[in-house]
Amino acid sequence: KSFFIDVPTLNITPELLQNLPEEYQKIFKDFTPSGQSGLKVTYEHIDQDSKPRFLITLDCKGCSFKDSRFPVPLFGVMGRIKSNGNEISADHLTGTCFDGRVEGSMRMDIEDSSYMYKGDFRFSEMDMNQMFHEVFKTDQKWHGLLSGKINFNIDKNAQKGLGAKGNIVLTEGNVSDVPIALSIINILIEGF
Repeated sequence: KSFFIDVPTLNITPELLQNLPEEYQKIFKDFTPSGQSGLKVTYEHIDQDSKPRFLITLDCKGCSFKDSRFPVPLFGVMGRIKSNGNEISADHLTGTCFDGRVEGSMRMDIEDSSYMYKGDFRFSEMDMNQMFHEVFKTDQKWHGLLSGKINFNIDKNAQKGLGAKGNIVLTEGNVSDVPIALSIINILIEGF
């Protein structure tokens, strides 16, 4: 048996996500996707003794994603997300985050329940005040634009599930409250 499905435009809604296989429902529950995407499914099952092979491809057309644990929303996401049942991969994603540009790639292992994922993202001109207000829940007024790159690993089941390294450049701004800035740097170093 084999088949191919091609849906050029699909609205990603909560109702659609509820009808996915259970393992995908768990993943998308955390990422809360929305927007439009193209969908392609290739399925092949040669005989009863072999495991079925399939490839699901989403062509994001301005989607939004927000991880329930890490409050860093992505908007206007363009790019291709693929799954073969063992992993979900995304290469050359672009979008916006805190009014800045983001581009990069990520991989998620979905064979076990830990849903470990890792990625590399570059970002430019992210609004520092908006980011610190959303991520660190601070009322402190910040001024500046953040650019840089980050490599991250996330274990959804670990106590401190985020590991990251990279560099950040602040332009057109300043960090006026040193104790608060140091505590935020500490959070970034230790993880969430």
